[in-house]
Amino acid sequence: MLSMQLFYPDDARITRNSFSDQLYDIFEDKTPQKLEDLFTSFFEGIPHQWYKKNPISQYEGYYNCLFYTAFNAIGFDTRAESSTLFGDIDLTVFADNAIYIFEFKMIKSAQDAMQQIHDRGYYKKYLNDGKDIFLIGIEFDHEKKNISDFKLEKLKQEV
Repeated sequence: MLSMQLFYPDDARITRNSFSDQLYDIFEDKTPQKLEDLFTSFFEGIPHQWYKKNPISQYEGYYNCLFYTAFNAIGFDTRAESSTLFGDIDLTVFADNAIYIFEFKMIKSAQDAMQQIHDRGYYKKYLNDGKDIFLIGIEFDHEKKNISDFKLEKLKQEV
């Protein structure tokens, strides 16, 4: 496992936490199926007080932002709302060995998210990059404030 330490001007050392270690390893090991459990646990840890008198959990962008922040915080090239010929990819993460395309939904299902990725060909602009491409559709439940459905597909590329 890769160990990362951050150094600050006062020489205080901070070591990555378990969440960031696991997230980094998921991308390095190309095991995105583990994202569902990792993020479900992560969302369970958000204090309920943060939602009082605050409708933010009703919006897809809230969850997109949390995923975006997590991936950026550990150093992955992460792009939100990346434009394609037929629409915008909610989130794209570029690891050394793979590309991960995310589509998030609040009212529609994770299957609808996957269908949108395919219908709009979000992956097509990356077909010549020589990396594995993973398509991920995630549905959120605003009442449970968590993931309610998760779909994953590894794109089969023609050689």
